[in-house]
Amino acid sequence: MRISKQWGRVAAGTAVAAAAVMMIPSERADAKAGRQNRAGALRITDIDVGLVAGVRQNRIVEFRMTQPIDPSTVTPATIRIRAQNEFGTGFSKQVPGTFQVTGSAVRFFPRLPTHLRDPAKTDGSFYQPGTLQDDATKNAGFQPSTNHEITVVGSPDLSPVRSKKGRPLNRTYTTRFTTSPTTPKTQAFTTDAYSDAPPPGFEFSNPPDKVASAVDNYARHGGTQDVPSAIDVTLFGNKVPLSPANVRQSGNVTLTLLSRHDDASLRKLMAGVPSVEQNYDTVRLVFHPTFPLPDVGVFAMKVSKNVRDLTETYDFKNNAERLRLRDIYEFMVAARDMAPGTPPEQLPAPPIDLIYDWPTDPVARGILQKNVLILGDTYPDEVDPRVMVLFTVQDEPVSHGSLTINFL
Repeated sequence: MRISKQWGRVAAGTAVAAAAVMMIPSERADAKAGRQNRAGALRITDIDVGLVAGVRQNRIVEFRMTQPIDPSTVTPATIRIRAQNEFGTGFSKQVPGTFQVTGSAVRFFPRLPTHLRDPAKTDGSFYQPGTLQDDATKNAGFQPSTNHEITVVGSPDLSPVRSKKGRPLNRTYTTRFTTSPTTPKTQAFTTDAYSDAPPPGFEFSNPPDKVASAVDNYARHGGTQDVPSAIDVTLFGNKVPLSPANVRQSGNVTLTLLSRHDDASLRKLMAGVPSVEQNYDTVRLVFHPTFPLPDVGVFAMKVSKNVRDLTETYDFKNNAERLRLRDIYEFMVAARDMAPGTPPEQLPAPPIDLIYDWPTDPVARGILQKNVLILGDTYPDEVDPRVMVLFTVQDEPVSHGSLTINFL
């Protein structure tokens, strides 16, 4: 909904109408008004939420004014974006979100569906799963199928929005809108805020992911070494927000013990809870193990393609480096199958676009070909592109003590 014509009255009933701001149509008049406004009253020329009804729940609200705005006067008290209460008698629920002021433009970013950290916990962990505050959907700023009211406070209020020169907003502006329903997700959310970034994926992680490569002759496995046992595994993603429901769905985000003391028979899924913490700039996908991880264990965090963005259009992308390693390995397996009994060193080399960082020496390449086959055959998770992080927990020190029991 773009407020751009003439202010009207807000319609009553279920259909919520928008008020509009008067604008001068011709470019010449706009220029003239701009010159006058530099020394005149501060006005709003545009409040843009996209639509009157069916506003996407991650829609950024934009305000355009006639003069540069003093950021200190833009607060939830001066720009009130509130949801209607359960009884439909008023707009009393403040929508959580953040403001950004750039010159004469103000943008409001409603909080995305996200898991929240518990401020009462000293370790900075999330709210306990299953609690009211753990509901990522309810934590979002805009709730589905809900009426909202925007009020921008101006004169004669004592605390109005002001320009950088201290001029108050000429009057109070009000408009209303309704958010989209829960489904379909392509209508509930918009990709406009991240259309240049899909699909969702991670940029880096803690602990870091170290993939076997030509640098170590593909002879190294186990990923990052000496990781502490009490750790949350975190993926720092791009700015494409994730569907919290997908993240929490069983089997979509897992942490697996691959082996301990090189014993692969101990392989098992680790108990824990995945959470997503996200805004319009970045995404954190966190796996919190229920208990500290067994020491001298090798672990892999996997994210399935069933983890998608808010619109559930884009799948979580593969780990790019492990995908390249998988492609190299599969090429070598196909070459081996076509020439059974041929030493790996004598098999055809993979395409250059996969081995651009390999040495040109045929003998050195032969060693890499042999080691890639050994690595993939022995440690298949090392070449799995759905593994986002693979690491080894350090050998934790053992404390020896005694316990005395006195029987009365």
